[in-house]
Amino acid sequence: MLANLKSLEIVYCELAYLPQTLPFLNLTSLTHLDLSGNKFNSLVPTWLSNASSLEDIYFSDSLLIGRIPSLAFKNMCSLQTIDLSLNLLEGGLAELIDALADCSNSTIQMLSLYYNQLHDYIPDSLGRLTSLQSVDLPYNKLFGSIPASIGNLAKLERFLLMGNLMNGTIPESLWQLKELGDLWISDNQLHGVIRDVHLSRLVNLKYLGLSSSSKSLVFETSEDWSPPFNLIALQISDCQLGPSFPAWIATQTNLEYLFLKNTALSGTVPHSIWKLSVQLNFFDLSENQLEGNLPSMLMLRGPSGVMNLENNLFNGTLPRLRNIAKLSLKNNQLTGVMSTDLLGQLPDLKDLDLSGNMLYGNITRKWDAMEQLEYVDLSRNNLSGEIPEALCLLPSLRWLQLSNNDLYGEPCNCVTTFPLLQAIDLGENGFSGNVPRWRGDHLQEIRLHGNFFKGSLPTELCSLPFLHVLDLSQNHLSGPIPPCFGKMRGFTESFLASNRIFRIQFYGADFHMFKMELRVKGNPLIYDKNLPLIDFIDLSGNELSGKIPEQITNLSYLRGLNLSGNHISGYIPETIGLLQKLESLDLSNNALDGHIPQSLASITSLDHLNLSHNNLLGPIPTKNQFLTFNDPSIYEGNPGLCGIPLSKVCNPHKPNKDHHSDDDRGVSERMMLVISIVLGFIFGFWGVCGTLAIKKSWRDAYFGFLGI
Repeated sequence: MLANLKSLEIVYCELAYLPQTLPFLNLTSLTHLDLSGNKFNSLVPTWLSNASSLEDIYFSDSLLIGRIPSLAFKNMCSLQTIDLSLNLLEGGLAELIDALADCSNSTIQMLSLYYNQLHDYIPDSLGRLTSLQSVDLPYNKLFGSIPASIGNLAKLERFLLMGNLMNGTIPESLWQLKELGDLWISDNQLHGVIRDVHLSRLVNLKYLGLSSSSKSLVFETSEDWSPPFNLIALQISDCQLGPSFPAWIATQTNLEYLFLKNTALSGTVPHSIWKLSVQLNFFDLSENQLEGNLPSMLMLRGPSGVMNLENNLFNGTLPRLRNIAKLSLKNNQLTGVMSTDLLGQLPDLKDLDLSGNMLYGNITRKWDAMEQLEYVDLSRNNLSGEIPEALCLLPSLRWLQLSNNDLYGEPCNCVTTFPLLQAIDLGENGFSGNVPRWRGDHLQEIRLHGNFFKGSLPTELCSLPFLHVLDLSQNHLSGPIPPCFGKMRGFTESFLASNRIFRIQFYGADFHMFKMELRVKGNPLIYDKNLPLIDFIDLSGNELSGKIPEQITNLSYLRGLNLSGNHISGYIPETIGLLQKLESLDLSNNALDGHIPQSLASITSLDHLNLSHNNLLGPIPTKNQFLTFNDPSIYEGNPGLCGIPLSKVCNPHKPNKDHHSDDDRGVSERMMLVISIVLGFIFGFWGVCGTLAIKKSWRDAYFGFLGI
C-alpha cells in the first residue's frame, strides 16, 4: 500500500513466505525490487506484472521452484534487469523471453538465470530483445542450437552459456557482435571449426571460454595471425587446438588466466609462454602431450597462483618454485631428488601434487613454514627413507598421500591427534611397527594396505567419529577384531552423509581430488569423486584370529567388508542380515564353520560374495541374491556345503549331523541350564538333608542349635 515506495530490498533475511497473490497491490512507484537470498520455496508470483513501473527484479538464491510464468512478466516494458539465478526453476525459457519480446520498446538489458534446472531451447525471439547487454544462462539443461537471431543483439557485451546441452555449430551471426567482451560457451556439445577470421571480428573481447564435451570443436588459426583483442582470461579445453602451440597466445600481454586443458598440444612449450606465465594467476596446460624440461623456476604473478601441468610428458628435474598456492606436476616423467629448498619460496602453498613421477631419495625435511598446506600427494614415485616429522605436524594438513614408494619406519608416530586431517594413504610401502594410534575428529579415510604393520588392531580406531573407509589389508596384524568396531559412528549414522556431500561440492571441483585404490568388489578400483560415499572395511591378508564380533552387524551403512586371508574362526553371525546396505562381502580363506546364515539372503543389495576355503556346512541359501551367485568358485574349499551351484546335491531326508543351527545351539544351551539347576538342587538338598537323616549326632547338634 506504499504508493510512493521506489526501492525495496529485503536481502538474506531468511524469509519463508512469498505471497502468490496481492489483491491490494498499490506499488505504483516501485522501480527496484530485491528479495535475494531468502528461503521462499515457492513459485514466481504473477503479481509482479501489476507493478508495471519495475525496472530491476532480483530473486537470486531464493529457492524459487516450478516454471517461469509468462503472466508474471507480461506488459513489463520498463524492465531492465531480471536476476533469477541460483534457484530451482525448471521447464521453459521461451515463455519468459516471448513475454518480454511482446513489448515493442523492450528495455531489458540483463537476463540472468544461471544455476537453475531449465530444460528448454533458446527461442528465436531472443533476437527481438535488442537492448540486451548481458545474457547469463550457465549450468542449466538447455538444448538445441544457438539461434541465429542472436546477431540482432548489437549491444550484447556478455554471453555466458557454459554447462548446458547445446549442440550444432556456432552461428556466424555470433561473431558479428563487436561489443562482445565476455564470451563463454564452453562445456556444451557444439561442433565445427573456429577460424581466426571469426575471432578477428570481436575487437572488444576480454574473456573467452570455448570447449565441447563431445571434443568436436577445432581451431584453425594461421601462424602469423595477430588478434585485434588483448584477453584477460582464455579457456580452451576438450577440443583440437594443437598439435603446435598457437603463436598468437603469446601476444596476449594482459592475460591473468590461461586454461588449455586437453587440447591436443604436443612438443615443447615455447619460451614465450613460460615468460608469459609469470604474469598469470592461473596457468593450466594439463592433459596434453607436452614434453621437454621445465624452466629452472616456475613462477606465477601472485602468492595465490594456481599451476596445473599434470598428465603431460615433461622430464628433467624439479624446478624451483615461487608465488604458487596450488601446484600439480603429477603424471609426468620428472626425476631427481627433492631439493631442501624446493618449498622455501612457497609460504602460501596449499596444495602440492608431485605424484606419478620418478622422483627418488628422501622426502625434503623443510616443511616447518608450510602453515597453510592442506594437500600433499607424493605417491607413485621411488622415494625412500622415513617420513619427516615436520610433514606429519603440518597444522592445516587435510590430505596426505604417500602410497607406492619405498618409504619405511614407523610413520607419524610423533602425532597423537591430527586436528584437520581427513584422509591418509600410506599403502604399498615398507612401513613397520604397530598401527599408529592416531586420533582426530575429521579423519574419514585411512589406508595402510601392503606394509609390514604388526600387533593388534588399535581400539582408538573405534572413536574416530567420521571414519568410513578403513583399509589395513596385507600386513601382519594379529589378534581378534575388537568388539568396539561395531560402534564406529561413521558406518552407522546417516547425518554424517551431509559432511561428505559438503566435501564433494567444495573440493570436488578442484584439480586436487584425493584418490584412493580400494578392492571393494574383488578388483582394485580408483575412487576419487565418489570416495566420500564409500563405506568400506578391508582387513584381509593379515593374521587376525578369533571370531567375527556380533557387534560388527551394527554398522548399518557398511557397503563393503573384506576379512579374507586371516585365521578367523567360529560362525558367521546370524544377525549379518542387518547389514542391508552391504554390497560386497569376502570372508574367504579363513577357518569359519557352521552354516551360511539364511539372513544373508535378505541383503538385496549384495552383488559380490566370496565364502571359499572355510569349513562351512549345509545347504547354500536359494533366495534373493543367492539366485545370482552362480559361480561355484565362491564356495569352493568347503567340503560340507551342498546345493546350487555346487555339484554336490543336498539330501533332504538325511540331516547333517555336523550341522547345528543357531536354534539347535539355543535349545542345547537351555537344556544344559535346566540340567545344571536340577543337579544342583539334588546335590544341594540331599547333601544336607541326607546327612542329617543318616548321622544322629549331627542331627541332634543341628536341632539343638536351632533350639528345637
